[in-house]
Amino acid sequence: MSNAWYYQSMQEFEVVCKPQFQSFKRMIDFGIRVWGLKMNWG
Repeated sequence: MSNAWYYQSMQEFEVVCKPQFQSFKRMIDFGIRVWGLKMNWG
């Protein structure tokens, strides 16, 4: 496994997975917030 290949795959991971993970995390945070509000309202 060469360093160049590893670096290339990391770059692709950054480009492809980071935005998806970001939006996924945002969805989770939103869900938790909504769920918390529901619990507060009883």
